[in-house]
Amino acid sequence: KSLVIVVSQSGETADTLAVLRDAKKLGARTLAITNVVGSSISREAHDVIYTMAGPEIAVASTKAYTTQVVVMNILAMYLADLKGTLDIICKKLFGNDVETRFHPSYYQFTEPSVEVDISCFNCKGHGCNICKNNGWITVCGAGVVHPNVLRMSGYDPKVWSGFAFGFGAERLAMLKYNINDCRVFYNTDLRESRVFDRKESE
Repeated sequence: KSLVIVVSQSGETADTLAVLRDAKKLGARTLAITNVVGSSISREAHDVIYTMAGPEIAVASTKAYTTQVVVMNILAMYLADLKGTLDIICKKLFGNDVETRFHPSYYQFTEPSVEVDISCFNCKGHGCNICKNNGWITVCGAGVVHPNVLRMSGYDPKVWSGFAFGFGAERLAMLKYNINDCRVFYNTDLRESRVFDRKESE
């Protein structure tokens, strides 16, 4: 899966709109960075970040360009911070040789949203039954917290920002302890649950 980011001050740039439509036809997730709320590009993209640079006075206004560059840099920093955090967590859980990767997704509380894959710790990326022979395992969803979520929580998104992620506890335990059936976690047979009653060695 690919994420295509389109940038347009007006949200009506014909060639950018054509690229957006082609990307969607090919199945890519799209993110628009634009200044104009309700523009064609903002309506057709999967996700939108508005630059809020104010009305455009000239064809190539400096403020519109500057805000686009700033938004792309901030987005890159958020995602890099998120990836670094998740990379550390996954290495602690599955070993230092595990790699992580992002691919675009959709969650209503984050924008942009990603799914997080780890390289298969069992086959080292060669393909096995755990990773369904593709070398990667999806372990969680994540993304940059949507400004409206912050507002509804009583925080000013101009002051506060953050990222969110969520692992399925059962899925992580199944991968870590090589468990084939999640019903084991809810079974009252102590012989099956005793394997979890131990402290990891440092």
